[in-house]
Amino acid sequence: MTGSNTTGRDTTGMTAGDLLTALGAGTVTAEQVVADLHERWDTDEAGPIPVHSVVRRDPTASAQAREIDRRRRDGEPLPPLAGLPLTVKDCFDVAGLTTGDGVPDHEYVAGTDAPAVAALRAAGVVVVGKTNVPPWLDDYQSGSAHLGITRHPQDRTRTPGGSSGGAAAVAAGHSWLDLGSDMTGSVRLPAAWCGVTSWRPSHGLVSKRGHLPWPPSRRLEPPASTVGITARTVADLLLPAEALLTGAPGGAGAAAPLGSAAEEIRLGVWMPGDWPVTGTEVRDALSAWCVRARDAGIELVVIRPPLAGPAEAAVYRRLMAAEIAHGAAVPDLAPPLLADLERQAEVVDAWSTEVFATVAAVVCPITPVVAPPLSAVPLDDRTVLVDGAELPASVIFDWGVITSLARGPVVTVPIGTGTGGLPIGAQLIGEHGRDRDLLALAVRLETSGLAAA
Repeated sequence: MTGSNTTGRDTTGMTAGDLLTALGAGTVTAEQVVADLHERWDTDEAGPIPVHSVVRRDPTASAQAREIDRRRRDGEPLPPLAGLPLTVKDCFDVAGLTTGDGVPDHEYVAGTDAPAVAALRAAGVVVVGKTNVPPWLDDYQSGSAHLGITRHPQDRTRTPGGSSGGAAAVAAGHSWLDLGSDMTGSVRLPAAWCGVTSWRPSHGLVSKRGHLPWPPSRRLEPPASTVGITARTVADLLLPAEALLTGAPGGAGAAAPLGSAAEEIRLGVWMPGDWPVTGTEVRDALSAWCVRARDAGIELVVIRPPLAGPAEAAVYRRLMAAEIAHGAAVPDLAPPLLADLERQAEVVDAWSTEVFATVAAVVCPITPVVAPPLSAVPLDDRTVLVDGAELPASVIFDWGVITSLARGPVVTVPIGTGTGGLPIGAQLIGEHGRDRDLLALAVRLETSGLAAA
């Protein structure tokens, strides 16, 4: 794996921002960047135990890149992300590619791009391939019998997370940006476990249509899940964020404008209690991060958000069930949605008035443990070890469930490592609709060294 190209410029360690600068300066070409990626993928697949992050390649990627290079040589105007490679979670529609959710009978060739893909393509990205998912997108592992298993780049015996397997691609240097989706943590869990970063937008700002198993013909937006972006750095998240917030149906003009950067940062810290279950490694990493944050001059306030317990988690799980039932076309599985949506609105209002009136964002865990070992046991029968106790694997999702009900934006940031050196991440939660402010805050943390393992 060389990561170099005909210009002699090594792209392997570049951030997405660095790569865009190099493309604009002409020190690398978009076509060669695609060729470099293909080389990395081939090298990985030829290895004894591949990460296996990209499961479908876009055969038009080189042609897309060549056209961008031609336009750049001819001095034509180019969109802001021109030539930047993008991988896409397999369940999104990408025109001309197979859309899949890990179940062979569900697969079809998409005729058009999903709205989020279209927004990013309009911004100039080169779609290079698609990343792995579990069957029905229903697991924190990414893989299926017909597309193979994706493994953790640091430890091939462990999962990199799911259902958005693209974090493995970003962490392994097989992609700079991955478009994924998130219901109970599907971009947050993998980012935390792989030591990279992700952004789950405020619910309702960016369209999630054109995504299995939600029926392609439906015009409604899903009631529980969102799109999401995974990147190497928080600063890199800003690049696709603007395109998604302003370009996708439902996003144009909806996100609050970026506020002025305050001299002081005041964060609420949601320290783990009895529920959601949280292991010692994650607790210790969050506590150590708090010490570093205070040393950096950040004011921290220990909080417990309102309406954030098992009863509210049950509301969100019913919203999830309604979304899944709609996708499966089994109407009698759907609960009475109006009462649950009203309750969700109460939660959003309570967080706004009781939490975000006093703090800029809330920091809390994403998952109770570091990346677990891969398992062949079905999710419903699987267990995980938390501080030596064997618990139902569903505890992996509890933090993601309870922090999704308030519909706010979330940025995943690396905060440390466990005793075995595996990454640990935290989630930075903002007020619904204030995505740009949350991203700007996360960049400030990253600049201060507080968003890195």
